[in-house]
Amino acid sequence: MYRFFSGSSSMLDTLRGHLALDDKGRPNVNAHYRVEMREGCSQALYMVNVGTHCHGIIEPQLSLAAWRAATIINAISGTPIYDIAHHHGLLDWTLTESAASTPKMQKVAGW
Repeated sequence: MYRFFSGSSSMLDTLRGHLALDDKGRPNVNAHYRVEMREGCSQALYMVNVGTHCHGIIEPQLSLAAWRAATIINAISGTPIYDIAHHHGLLDWTLTESAASTPKMQKVAGW
């Protein structure tokens, strides 16, 4: 059994029957962190830190907690409240034409 349910509270045990689980007993979590529910269940349940098997290493990263929360809020609201569609990094790694022609390694004095 998947560790999410081992030793879980009775509240989670009552939800288990409504969740569409994979063959290892893990909840199926989509790109918006919504858990897939079984046929006939119309409620929505969003979970974080249970989808490493489908989201990979980004799932438990605390540095992405705000992004995950924004993803869920956008999904629940049905409208992009938070702009998470584009990467707004501090650094621009795009090579300019002159940088592309610069040698990759340069001899440094004293080396």
